[in-house]
Amino acid sequence: MRSLIAVMLLMPIGHVAAQAPQTITPQEWLARAQRSVAELKDNEPEQKGRQLALLAESQARHGDNRGAAQSMAAAKLLAGKIEPVDARGVFLGTLAAYQTATGDISGAFDTAELIGQLPDRQAEELKYRAWRQIALGQARRGDFQAALDNVDLAKGDELTQDFAWDSIASLQAKAGKIDDALRTAARVRSPRVRLNTYATLAKELHARKHAAAKQCLRHALDARQAIPDERGKTLAEFQVLDAKAAMGEIQEALRAAKESRNEYSFSVIARAQAAAGDWDGALATARLIATENTRDFALGAIVEAAPFAKGRTVLRRFSFEKVESLVAEVKYDWVKATIWTKAGERFAANGDAQDARRAFAQARSLVDKITAPPGVIHARFSALRTLAAALSSAGFLVDAKSLADAQKEPVYRSTVLIGILEGLPQK
Repeated sequence: MRSLIAVMLLMPIGHVAAQAPQTITPQEWLARAQRSVAELKDNEPEQKGRQLALLAESQARHGDNRGAAQSMAAAKLLAGKIEPVDARGVFLGTLAAYQTATGDISGAFDTAELIGQLPDRQAEELKYRAWRQIALGQARRGDFQAALDNVDLAKGDELTQDFAWDSIASLQAKAGKIDDALRTAARVRSPRVRLNTYATLAKELHARKHAAAKQCLRHALDARQAIPDERGKTLAEFQVLDAKAAMGEIQEALRAAKESRNEYSFSVIARAQAAAGDWDGALATARLIATENTRDFALGAIVEAAPFAKGRTVLRRFSFEKVESLVAEVKYDWVKATIWTKAGERFAANGDAQDARRAFAQARSLVDKITAPPGVIHARFSALRTLAAALSSAGFLVDAKSLADAQKEPVYRSTVLIGILEGLPQK
């Protein structure tokens, strides 16, 4: 049976393979991605530069550090062509973050210094924002002390510094460094940011059965009370209710959300209900959301949060048909494709190759006709990259290659190839 499933995972969607395909190595995938990025035009520097940065990250991930450095150098050269100057500064900040992800911390700080030399009145602030992005990259890599030191050194407004403390505290908690996370959280000054910090910690510590979870929730409530304007308090309510729902107080959170009619509160509560196994309750809560794109994201969160367990009997509680029914209520193709991708990924992880294949096929049918929700940039890029990574990590490499081959434009083809590389095991 195991060998049969392994063969099924390699068969193309909608076709029957007579034999398993020849294995394509990560180095060959990298070469294909590099060729596709090279086809992009230099007169669209931001687009090509972004793809080069993504390629560099994949090259570093798969052991090609020399290639990563070359790709990043090419991206930095293209940055000089980006106009206006403030857009160039923002792009260079993005490059610094990618350099940090590849492990080139020194190069990232060199890029930040380039931002400071730009002829723009916001150059210094953009430089220190880049520093904070570098610090977050260091924290993601587990180098928390260096991250904290660099946030201390970064000048600029207090609010963006608070956001950095907020993110680092969350990463420390996820890494199990609870005492360090609490010390970092105590540095946050803005009530709005502090509310998010402690609400996030309350959820993480509750999941770890840590005694400080309730204390963090109390700090979040105090932070909400410290927000000076009533509208701000109302808008921030969903963060408190998110923490309460995640900590098991779902009905109390739902009652409060119904009183305030805060749509973000409904969204996070629907997710908590799904995580607790209450599929029907989660759907009912999501349907209380009037704004289409907010409701779409809430429906997607239900699929992402709902528990899976191995075995067809248990999977009937979360079946292909239930996902199909949920997707029918979603307006935007980008969100539909993302939901089907997540469902396929989870079916595959639980050994249900048949429904994984069907879910991925649904996502594949949607990616070329995406209409993005308002305010969502690069929706098709995101959907293609996510689908490619999911197909790759699930072992559907023939389907992943087919998806790449179907992209006639180099920018989309390189996006798919980079997604495939992200789904492969890291070297």
